Amino acid sequence: MSEPRKEALPIGVYRHYKGGYYQLITIARDHETGELMVVYIALSRPELAGPRANVRPLHMWKKPIVWPDGKTRPRFDYHGIEISSP
Repeated sequence: MSEPRKEALPIGVYRHYKGGYYQLITIARDHETGELMVVYIALSRPELAGPRANVRPLHMWKKPIVWPDGKTRPRFDYHGIEISSP
């Protein structure tokens, strides 16, 4: 079983390859399976607004995806600590 420190991701805002922004809160371990999970909240999806946390397996969060610009990057690409205002 891998340790969360070895799989650490920076806390902050990530951009999904389809364009949404998400705040990574922490990495957690599933109690039953031991699988590492990313705990995050949606920042740019009104239907998910409010105090609602989501989880996704870490391997899916980091999975390489071909983005619309043709470059291959992780499904969620680190954007920084916060979203800058235009």
